[in-house]
Amino acid sequence: MEKREFLTVALGLGAMSPTLLATATEKKLETTAVAKGSSLFRTAPYLQNISETAATIAWTTRTKCHSWVEWGESEALGNKAQTILDGQITANNTLNKITLDELEPGKSYSYRICSREIIKYNPYGVEWGATETSPIKTFATADASSDLFTCIFFNDIHDQLPVFNTLVKNVAGLDYDMSIFNGDCFNDPREESRVLNLLESYNHGIRASTIPVVYLRGNHEIRGAYSRQWPSLVSNPGGQQYFSMSRGPIRFVFMDCGEDKLDGHWAYSGLNDFEGFHREQAAWLEKEIEKPEFKNAKYRVLVHHIPIYGLNAKAYNPWKTLWGPILNRAGFDISVHGHTHKAIIYPPQTAGDHTYPVVIGGGPKMENGTVTILKASDKELSVTILDTQGKTAGSYQVQRKWRKENQV
Repeated sequence: MEKREFLTVALGLGAMSPTLLATATEKKLETTAVAKGSSLFRTAPYLQNISETAATIAWTTRTKCHSWVEWGESEALGNKAQTILDGQITANNTLNKITLDELEPGKSYSYRICSREIIKYNPYGVEWGATETSPIKTFATADASSDLFTCIFFNDIHDQLPVFNTLVKNVAGLDYDMSIFNGDCFNDPREESRVLNLLESYNHGIRASTIPVVYLRGNHEIRGAYSRQWPSLVSNPGGQQYFSMSRGPIRFVFMDCGEDKLDGHWAYSGLNDFEGFHREQAAWLEKEIEKPEFKNAKYRVLVHHIPIYGLNAKAYNPWKTLWGPILNRAGFDISVHGHTHKAIIYPPQTAGDHTYPVVIGGGPKMENGTVTILKASDKELSVTILDTQGKTAGSYQVQRKWRKENQV
C-alpha cells in the first residue's frame, strides 16, 4: 500500500521569503519562463474531493517545480501544506495534488498555490529559478447538516468550447456548490497540451478554483494516446474512477461504464479489460449500498456516463444485467447520464424495469447541448435541463422519501 502523509505547518511572518526555502548548497537562478513574461502555472488551481474535513487542490506547472499550498481561515493564511512521500517532499514534478487536512465542516478557507522552478536537480544541491504565487482564493468545506445543495452537470461536450461557453452563461447567475462533468467532455485525448488547454477552459468557466469540480470518464476519455494519463489529473475519494461522496443531504454514487463496445472490438487493439472492471464495481456497489452514509442519506443520486436504461435495444449494455438488479433495489432517487446526445427524462418504469427516474443530457452541438441543474432541499430533489438558449428542455421533481433509516 502506498504510504502518503501531508505536512501542515504554521508559518511565521518571514516564512514566505524564497531565500529561506533554499539551503546554503542551492544556487538560485532566474527562470526562463518568468524572463519571457510567462507564468509558471500551466493551469490555475482547481478544487477536488472536498469533504467536511479535507480538500485537495490541483494544478500543473509549465516546468518542473517544488510546489506547496499556503492556506488559513482568513487571507492572512499562516499554514503551509505539501506532499511528503516516504520521507521526501514531492518536487521535480509538474502535476500537483495537495490535500489540506483537519479542516472543519461548513467553514470557509483561503488559500494560494505556490511553485518554485527547479532549473537543475543535482545530487548535492538544487539550482532554483523563480517562485510564483497565485492570487488568494476561497472555498468552503462540505456541510452534512445542510438540507440545501445545488450542482450542475455537463456531458458530451466533445471539446466544443463554444457550446460549453454558451451553456456556462446560462448558469452564470446560479449559486451552485459543485460542478460535474459526466463524461465525453475530453474527446479522444491524444496529447497532454490539448487536454490541459481544455481542462483550463472548463475550470475557468465553472470557477473551479473556488467551487469543487468532479470529472468523470465517458467512453471517449478512454480513447487516445493520453487516455491512460488522463485519470492522474483528477483526485477522487478512494483514488478510483468509481466512488461515492456525501454532499449536503445527497449521497452521490459515481460509476465508470468504460467503453461502449466489447473489449475484443478491433478499435481497442486488445488493450481493454472492462469486463473485469464492471465486475469489480458490482462487488463494490453491493458494499456501498449497505453503508450508513448511503442508507441514512436524505437523497441518493446515481451518476454514470452511459445510461443503462434509455439505450437502443441493440446497443452494448452489460451493465443492465450486472448492475441493474443492485441499483433497482438500492433506492436511488434519481440518476444522471449522457452519451446519447439527446436530452430526455424517463420516469420510473418507462424505459425498462428501473425503479428511479433516469435523466439524460444532450450533445456537443448548439442544437442539442445542455446543462443539467440538480437542486436539493428539505422537501424535494429537482432536476432542470437547460438548452443552449437557456430554455427548459426537461424537468422532474422527486419528493423526499422518509425512509426508515433517516427518520428523526
